[in-house]
Amino acid sequence: MDLPLGSRFRRGPGRSGHPLGRSLALLALVLGVTVLVGACSGDRSCYDEYCDCHGRRECILGCARDGCDLACSHTSESCGAICEDGCSFECHDTNHCSALCDDDCRYLCHHAPSCAGECGARCDYECHDVSECAVRVGPRSKITCRSVAHCKVDCDGPCDVTCRNVDRCDVSCAPGLTRRSTAGGYVCE
Repeated sequence: MDLPLGSRFRRGPGRSGHPLGRSLALLALVLGVTVLVGACSGDRSCYDEYCDCHGRRECILGCARDGCDLACSHTSESCGAICEDGCSFECHDTNHCSALCDDDCRYLCHHAPSCAGECGARCDYECHDVSECAVRVGPRSKITCRSVAHCKVDCDGPCDVTCRNVDRCDVSCAPGLTRRSTAGGYVCE
């Protein structure tokens, strides 16, 4: 199976200049090996505007163009997505959700034990009704954790983190930025 990875995931620091490039390349490699090892488990390359995967053991969705709208749910093991700029991914009702995208992405994860993600600048990440959320985001990103046991956020630039009904909210800011408490969470500035 040919994994549709864009050139941004193969060039190290990334075309857009944010430091997530190496992490993106590593995660893409790991997911690529997963695709090759479990090729019969429901992996899909998405070419249409909307791509959905559900009712399988696991699904890994890949979209090598900007603006993809991806969804994954009701799998027995996990769901994952790899996409470019302006990607949207919703994941729910599975054991684990993960996403990897570049800039201007929207990631919604809910009703799962764990959610993980990595995205570039201006990421909009929302996680609710899960045990654990972990995300690394680029500058000017917005993160919302709601009804979560543990929310862990690593901001590689200025970001805004909201934690509502969260037992533990851990926010790390990039070197040179200061973490400040707000009424609903934290900001890195």
